[in-house]
Amino acid sequence: MRINEEYPDWPELKALQSDEILMPIGTAVGFGDIKTAKAELKNPEFKLALDAFESSQLPSGYDSEERSAAKEKAVKQFREAIQLAENNGSNDAVKEAFEEGSAALRVVAAPK
Repeated sequence: MRINEEYPDWPELKALQSDEILMPIGTAVGFGDIKTAKAELKNPEFKLALDAFESSQLPSGYDSEERSAAKEKAVKQFREAIQLAENNGSNDAVKEAFEEGSAALRVVAAPK
């Protein structure tokens, strides 16, 4: 993070990206522990944070078409990962959906 770059900052994004919500899933996926990732994806707190993020608005100055599309993709992919986890989907499918959601979220959270 560069000091002079401006990053989007709103409560719903911070909540979703928090160490308590997204980090346990990302860490499990990163280590190939998809069983743990599936359990973390079922966490009601993750679902609540995702719902709040989905219904939130991008902050003024960050509301571009690219960020809006990335936000929609992140929500879609995270919801797919949740559904796969709840229905005992394949490990590869869970990992792919989560990683695509994470990549889209990085676009949303990128500096100006």
